[in-house]
Amino acid sequence: GTPEDRASGYVKLHSLLKPYIIRRLKKDVEKSLPGKVEQILRVDMTIKQKKLYKLVLTKNYQSLSNNKNKISLLNIMMQLRKTCNHGELIQEVDLNHQQT
Repeated sequence: GTPEDRASGYVKLHSLLKPYIIRRLKKDVEKSLPGKVEQILRVDMTIKQKKLYKLVLTKNYQSLSNNKNKISLLNIMMQLRKTCNHGELIQEVDLNHQQT
């Protein structure tokens, strides 16, 4: 149909479904919740994390020194973030392969 028919159909559909759809925000329902507070905790990296961090930097030294490819820089930054946050997810095979 025409765009006007579709728009009126959407309005009818929304009016039919509205009683069955619950769309509420937590702040509207629970008034006693305190506001969110963000705390930044500075924690040193473990020895394994430092080792992984250094391996990522040395492996990608050429890309970092060029400073021309922003996508490559973003990928390297993501790898560094993974080493800090989730170092356990990086496989040992990769570490052994990079060290040789």
